[in-house]
Amino acid sequence: CGRSRQGKSFLLNNLLRKMFEVGEDETFGGFRTSGSTEPCTKGLYLWPEALTGTKDGRKLSVFLVDSEGIDSYDQTTNYSAEIFSMAILLSSVFVYNSMGAIDESAIDKLSLVCELTRLIRSTGGDVTEEGDTSDEMPSLIWLLRDFFLDFEDGSAEEYLEKALRTSSLNSSSGANSVQQEQRDSIREAIKGLFPQRDCLAMVRPHTSEKCLRKLDALKSSELREEFRNGVES
Repeated sequence: CGRSRQGKSFLLNNLLRKMFEVGEDETFGGFRTSGSTEPCTKGLYLWPEALTGTKDGRKLSVFLVDSEGIDSYDQTTNYSAEIFSMAILLSSVFVYNSMGAIDESAIDKLSLVCELTRLIRSTGGDVTEEGDTSDEMPSLIWLLRDFFLDFEDGSAEEYLEKALRTSSLNSSSGANSVQQEQRDSIREAIKGLFPQRDCLAMVRPHTSEKCLRKLDALKSSELREEFRNGVES
């Protein structure tokens, strides 16, 4: 899930190619994508075929769910929150798709929807006496798209943990203190609801803007090697 027109469906198609072992020089349909300003995905789309396998001796079936982009100009705030929350509720692994570096706006959006999701779960009874819903929440992968910066903190995971770190400074008085408390509360909520979390970064799939507008027509072998390596990982 993530903001509108930021390559979520295209990425899922590349994951489907890997899952079903489609050749690099073969074309693949997958979820519908568009190179225009108009989005294709409405609501949530479930890919009908499952990838089956085993983990820790258990049989697993993996389904991919594509999500309509949030914060589009033709959406209300409530509609965006509902799409976001439903994606979290349906997932065992939730991929939060954002462009470039982590910013406060992306953190705020995630925390608000997480709070809505927690309230939905508590209303439905999936909550402990202490109000903990973390056991019912999916693991979080924060995916940084079109990323080209160096990680001074060593890795994408360490970068995420630094972004979610609460302030170690003594609270000042007045408005700054209130804002700092709100900032820390947001981060504690995200970490509390997603104790299992990771962060990954992927480069832009192609250097040509012309090709970026017709990614659905390109073969896997025509994409940047760094992007293909990111999908593999």
